[in-house]
Amino acid sequence: MKPARENDYGASVTTNLWEGGAVTLSGSQRRIRGNVNGNVLVPRPDERTPLTTDPLLRVKVQELLSLFPDELPNRTDIDQRMLNTNSPQAINDDSAAGIFDQNWADSHHITSRTPTRSSVDAFQLVKIQNPDTTTRSHTATTTYTRSLRRQHAQPQRPIPADRFLVRAARRR
Repeated sequence: MKPARENDYGASVTTNLWEGGAVTLSGSQRRIRGNVNGNVLVPRPDERTPLTTDPLLRVKVQELLSLFPDELPNRTDIDQRMLNTNSPQAINDDSAAGIFDQNWADSHHITSRTPTRSSVDAFQLVKIQNPDTTTRSHTATTTYTRSLRRQHAQPQRPIPADRFLVRAARRR
């Protein structure tokens, strides 16, 4: 099986907007490319030709047979129709986030965050077997924190100074 590759990169920017207020914008991408190995049952060589004489039905049967790989069974020690094969798979994780922080009056703090997205180009040992997927996170949140007793108030979380961050990684 061929080795997998993974590329991971992103950037983040934080800046103060005004006294006690800051915004952080970040984005990243992760690309994973590789192969999936698996076993699938496929038609034997003598089962790959439609036997019907009806022309319309013959076309439909041929369409179904064309969904299977052209490879013949290679694990007949397990099952007469067993094929051990590989299929490419691609996974893309795209992440974009915005964080807004605001401190005021010593005991009040608000933070807002946004969601991310992921998509998978699924492996296909048999065509149309595994659908591609796109997953969206539903974690957008806004949090308000207020201390009820000033003498027990937590110290304000410091708002970071302006900064810019870039990261990258590649794995094989």
